[in-house]
Amino acid sequence: YGMQSGIVKVIPPTQWVSRVQKCYTESNLEQVSIQNPIVQSINTNAPGIYQSQNIERYKKYSIFQWKEMAKTRKPPRRKQRGKSETETHSKDIPFYNINTSEYTDDRCKELESNYWRSLSYSEPMYGADTMGSVFDKSITAWNVAHLPNLLDLMEEKLPGVNQAYLYAGLWKALFAWHLEDQDLYSINYLHFGAPKQWYSIPQSQHEEFYALMVDLFRDEFKQCSEFLRHKTFMVSPAYLEKHGIRVNHTIHREGEFIITYPYGYHAGFNYDYNLAESVNFALDDWFEFGKRTKKCECISDSVGINIKHLWEKYYGTKYEAVKEEDGRDGGLEADSDGSIEVVKVEKIQRKCRKRKQDNVHITNAHESVSTKRPHKEPDISRECALCPNTLQQTKYSHSALFELLQADTYGTTPERPRRVHKICASMFPHQLKCDFKTNTVHGLDDITKNQKKLRCGVCRQSEMGACFQCSYKKCTRA
Repeated sequence: YGMQSGIVKVIPPTQWVSRVQKCYTESNLEQVSIQNPIVQSINTNAPGIYQSQNIERYKKYSIFQWKEMAKTRKPPRRKQRGKSETETHSKDIPFYNINTSEYTDDRCKELESNYWRSLSYSEPMYGADTMGSVFDKSITAWNVAHLPNLLDLMEEKLPGVNQAYLYAGLWKALFAWHLEDQDLYSINYLHFGAPKQWYSIPQSQHEEFYALMVDLFRDEFKQCSEFLRHKTFMVSPAYLEKHGIRVNHTIHREGEFIITYPYGYHAGFNYDYNLAESVNFALDDWFEFGKRTKKCECISDSVGINIKHLWEKYYGTKYEAVKEEDGRDGGLEADSDGSIEVVKVEKIQRKCRKRKQDNVHITNAHESVSTKRPHKEPDISRECALCPNTLQQTKYSHSALFELLQADTYGTTPERPRRVHKICASMFPHQLKCDFKTNTVHGLDDITKNQKKLRCGVCRQSEMGACFQCSYKKCTRA
């Protein structure tokens, strides 16, 4: 199931949870040292599209100091009268915890809505990637710090990969969209505190999701094809669903596990003060993912695993690397000159377009033949398929902005491919893909009929190309 949903939640028996809670002694928790937590400065690129800049705060906190600080970073109060639940139940709350009874499903839904409305209005702090474990060695089953798996065969210890990390959360602290290092599995146990909100992408859409993120963060992709491993790019579920990506939602409560699977993109945030523990792991089915995985090369300490050594140690046979059909290793790269190798992205986008076309064909099959309009051939008399301007005999013809790119959509004959000005193509970043190495543009068929019918606010013409509409709410200018 996890290879379909991206993540799964596991609720252990209460007897097991009770045993783990005995580990939360004062002496044990005093060992938790949150060093150099990150302050997350959230920038809004566009509605629903965010980028986090993580700045280390050079300070050390105990878990008790962290809990005290959480009082100054609380989520907005619930609109209610009378005594607060905190006052009512405070006597029953362990010294290390907060009152979590208010975080019902309805309350979390209310806070989730608030989170996305106000994400960029504050700078949350996150005690991420803290070495250590709260589990006692006496916990032999499902002990995150001692989880038997393939990575035990590695000679070196990699923090967070085959050594457990602790994560101290506060309200709004986020973990941006990413896959695990080397596309491994991960297991995350929430020891105590407020819930975490998790989002995941089904593996069946992981390529479409990646292609959309490349569209949204193209400059970052040019610098590093594994840019999502930087864990700084956040896009709202509403935005993703609007663009055809299904997003799974789950609330992760104290005493529960979340397991993430290979190719299962995930993200989320914390509802308030909490402490979680996490580690990566691998099963034998991971080898097929590991053969194709790539690591981020622009971060000096990014995780890399010697899969050849691991394979030969586990199976006792010679390792053979998997090659793509064209003879190259799998993955997607950005060339050294900054131009983009878009072979795989284009393949994904063609697949998405084909799905849309198949849906159209199914719909058209039910229409009466008499209601079908005759096919209208594209007008190839114009210089540019997207605007009415002919500039070949003007001073603008030598400008790089008005350079003509060959389109993948043809005119009345294959000998007359349609062309698009470079500046016009750049106005439709979510639909058109430009390859400046070959001076071609792809995706012209994705320009909608409605965009072609819009009346331009500059030339006052319609159906003479295509327009883009103002993204500001209720604005109708094109």
